[in-house]
Amino acid sequence: MIEDKEEETAKKVSEMEGLCQYLQELEQTVDEKEARVDQLSMEIAQYHKRQEQARNDIERGLAESKLYKKFKSRFKKGGEFNKAEYEKLNEMAEKLLPGFHKFISSKRHSLTDSQYYLCLLFRFHLDVNQSATLLGVSPSYVSKISKDILLKLFGEKGNGLLLRKKLEAINE
Repeated sequence: MIEDKEEETAKKVSEMEGLCQYLQELEQTVDEKEARVDQLSMEIAQYHKRQEQARNDIERGLAESKLYKKFKSRFKKGGEFNKAEYEKLNEMAEKLLPGFHKFISSKRHSLTDSQYYLCLLFRFHLDVNQSATLLGVSPSYVSKISKDILLKLFGEKGNGLLLRKKLEAINE
């Protein structure tokens, strides 16, 4: 009977040692995973920083561009844009904002001309009223089609401001 108890105790001690060993292995695995999470978090932060820098570079390049300055001066003249001016605007997007142009061009088949042009105008930092003037429509119509575009392109409900933010964020 005492031998049975000693044997049982030895088994339990062995099990406890095995569990302790397993616990140490788990702790080591957790430490490795935490270190990996820290590393990935740092890489993500660096990625966001590079993305922000790229966005700033794109916007700075846009603001300094002769084409964009010409566009802004044309806007100040007022009046509706004609087809040729929209084509120039499209070419400007292709040259200055290639990532955005690639995105919006790939979606052109699902947009009307007015919707496509509005996307270009919004991406070039025009607001609802300015865009309405250039499109030759009312601001309320621009607000309405903004909602349609947001749903078509991003599957979201919202307004012109949200659409502008989403379009301005597209750089790649």
